[in-house]
Amino acid sequence: MSSYLELIHLLSFGFKFCKILNGAVSVRGKIGFFVGCTVAKMAKELYDSVNEVLDSLNIKFEVFGEDICCGMPLILAGYEEEAKPIAKEVINRFAEKKISLIVTSCPACYRMFSEYYPKILNENLPFEFYHFTQFVYKIAKERKLNLKITPTMRVTYHDPCELGRYCQIYEEPRALLNMIQSLNLIELKLNRENSTCCGGGGLLKATFPQVAVEIAKEKIENEIVPLNVDAIVTACPACYLNFKDGVRETKTGIKIYNIEQILALALRGR
Repeated sequence: MSSYLELIHLLSFGFKFCKILNGAVSVRGKIGFFVGCTVAKMAKELYDSVNEVLDSLNIKFEVFGEDICCGMPLILAGYEEEAKPIAKEVINRFAEKKISLIVTSCPACYRMFSEYYPKILNENLPFEFYHFTQFVYKIAKERKLNLKITPTMRVTYHDPCELGRYCQIYEEPRALLNMIQSLNLIELKLNRENSTCCGGGGLLKATFPQVAVEIAKEKIENEIVPLNVDAIVTACPACYLNFKDGVRETKTGIKIYNIEQILALALRGR
């Protein structure tokens, strides 16, 4: 095995196309939350916020993905066959616990489950897959939640490549943010399908980390600073981490949130 393939296996084990959902989310049956290796290894604070949000909504769930990757790094590197045993192992874990609905806050995991697993395993899977924003938006809308941030905050939303361009999930994150009183959403000039990459995806952060940060810095300085916002909100742990590195180097003082962090604050009313 080449050293590069060994690296991809390390990333994978160590750390039909997607659709926007129109119907109501059913919370019957057992729910699983797949953490994903990026959150499990490098951004555990995001899981804490997910847990707080779902607990506030009285959603009970079992946790998966703290010790196994979904396999997307192998797909990105071109090793589809090598991704198959990972997919089978993950699916077996869901089945053993009799899980019927899977939620994840990682767009790459969501895409892997909903697009690649059926493709590489050549079978229809007996699970429903939701990105965290889809799942929470439907519940928040149905329950008419009271969400508020104090003091007033101006934010912009960055469309992650995996969630937006590949999975076409643009509206649910914005709808959630627009539910929050005293939060003003300022759109980037380049948004939705025209959004520019933050530099954190596609294995670039793993292979050329400083290039990834330079891309984030360019977006922050050229697209975000002119908006005069207090914070960048995104819905992807890889984007969140790369923006944090970019802000640290630009010294702009702009805050970085993943959407579950903003929702946790809003559910607390602050």
